[in-house]
Amino acid sequence: GSTSIKGMPGTKFPDALLILPSFPPSKNVIQAFLDCGYYFSQSSHLDTRDLWFFFVFTEGILKYHKLTVHVTLEDNKAGKILRATRDMCRSEQWAFDDYKNAKVEAARAIEAGGFMDYKKGKGSNSKLLQMLREKYA
Repeated sequence: GSTSIKGMPGTKFPDALLILPSFPPSKNVIQAFLDCGYYFSQSSHLDTRDLWFFFVFTEGILKYHKLTVHVTLEDNKAGKILRATRDMCRSEQWAFDDYKNAKVEAARAIEAGGFMDYKKGKGSNSKLLQMLREKYA
């Protein structure tokens, strides 16, 4: 997520990506998540092979906020977009600026409508994300 891009603003809902060699995840992988306090929420509406495990922080600056770990395969569309966004923002100034500006503009939606409005706004206002969605369609 955004925390992997130096200087990129983020939200108090960080996300991470775990790429598996095969699907579904083994019982050991699932048990490791459960043992560490994560719970399974759902699969993505974009790809049922993108499983979402949540961890709720109970202290610190992220108290009551969730970390999402996407558990998926190498060829997952959303995973490819996440990694390409990270890589381009690290190497292309236009991509960094575009994504940062879209995130800052969409952050206003959190106050007005909520987190999902932020996610939609970020996605629709970023030329980088639009380009990557077309590339990995």
